[in-house]
Amino acid sequence: MTALKDRLEGCAYAPPRHCEAMPSICPRCLGAPFWLRPEGMPSTPPAERPLSLAALTGAIRQLTVFGPAPVDDKPGRSLLWYPLVGLLLGWLWLAVDLIVAPLVGRLVASIAVGITGVLVTRTWPSLAAGRTFASLSLHDRDEALRYANGPLTAAAAIAGVLIWLALIYSLACVDRWRPIGLVCAPLFGRWAMVVLAYGSRAARLDGKRTKYAKGVTFEEFGWASTATLALVFWGTGLLGILLLVCAAIPIIGLRVAMHWRLDGITAASLGAACAIAEIVPLLVLALF
Repeated sequence: MTALKDRLEGCAYAPPRHCEAMPSICPRCLGAPFWLRPEGMPSTPPAERPLSLAALTGAIRQLTVFGPAPVDDKPGRSLLWYPLVGLLLGWLWLAVDLIVAPLVGRLVASIAVGITGVLVTRTWPSLAAGRTFASLSLHDRDEALRYANGPLTAAAAIAGVLIWLALIYSLACVDRWRPIGLVCAPLFGRWAMVVLAYGSRAARLDGKRTKYAKGVTFEEFGWASTATLALVFWGTGLLGILLLVCAAIPIIGLRVAMHWRLDGITAASLGAACAIAEIVPLLVLALF
């Protein structure tokens, strides 16, 4: 009993002493953030199924301000619902644009949409993208990894602001296909997070190669991608498929670059994928 008590006291929050005996009964393990849980323990509670209400609310908490969970938690089985959250954000973008654009014009409406996105998502995609690209500019891997996971620096903040301005510019350039761009951009951004998270390694200072999101299986990736593809094709036809492909290409490139440069991805990498997948389809629509 004493040995078990010692293990429970040392689990999760006091590495490397993990709860190796019975982590499923340890309240500290069950309540710990994903990255502090013992090896072999699911990254989400067993009761949380992909199609459950808990998984949906988990996705909302991780991606928006509507919940206490930090956005840098590693995604679990709630990853399945990320595209739905992106679709809801897209409808919010469209609603803001329909209200503001007739009054003050397309440019101001684009700025209002960008500010709405910042407020609803805690500025996460733009700042995470700035942190990621600033870290990739460093030559030393360990330094780049500390930069990506450490406190926000001035260079990362400036890069984040520039990425946000690129989003505003992209929104302002879209005219004919504006409603499609406003709805699809957040959807593609959250789907890109699914693509990047599935099967990727976690970038670690100790060099160990482990999965970034251990609870994410092909089930979540498959259903999220199938639903996104079906929804886009049903709503926009071949144009939506073209936009989806254009969004996927740079995300695959980012995945390759992160594994080549840092031997894995970080939480900020997901934000970078989201920001890229929002901007690229808007730029493509601006060409039509």
